[in-house]
Amino acid sequence: MKAVADRKDYKRGYLKHYTAYKMLVNEDSTVSSRRLLLVYSVECGLKYKLLEKWRLLSIANVIQNAQDKRGKVLGSHDLRILLKELGQEGKFHLSPIKTVHREIIAIKDFHQICRYGINVKNESLNKMQQNENELKKIAEWLKEVI
Repeated sequence: MKAVADRKDYKRGYLKHYTAYKMLVNEDSTVSSRRLLLVYSVECGLKYKLLEKWRLLSIANVIQNAQDKRGKVLGSHDLRILLKELGQEGKFHLSPIKTVHREIIAIKDFHQICRYGINVKNESLNKMQQNENELKKIAEWLKEVI
């Protein structure tokens, strides 16, 4: 069962994770953890904005209703889907990443690279940094609209 979060929880998650990310920004030894905080901050902020857009206080009712496509959106880690629902899909560019295990990881699973500290191919190192920069842009946009 998924944990039920309300708008206040998502807003608080966005603010806390983004603040922690910014505090760790100069720590090279925490790059994966730092990026994980940023990903989760952005995910929380986008879900907050969707709940606000749809005038919902919580995800509880939409998650339980299988016919309500909003539940699938709110249950997703796919930042592209969340951005699309907010009309922001073409404004931010997030790239898939190649791991040393020969996998291509889509942005919906980007948090797993960070969570597990998975090494990426040298050719994807720039994409990791570019994704972090794009996630910062999203977080800053959220700061303006929340």
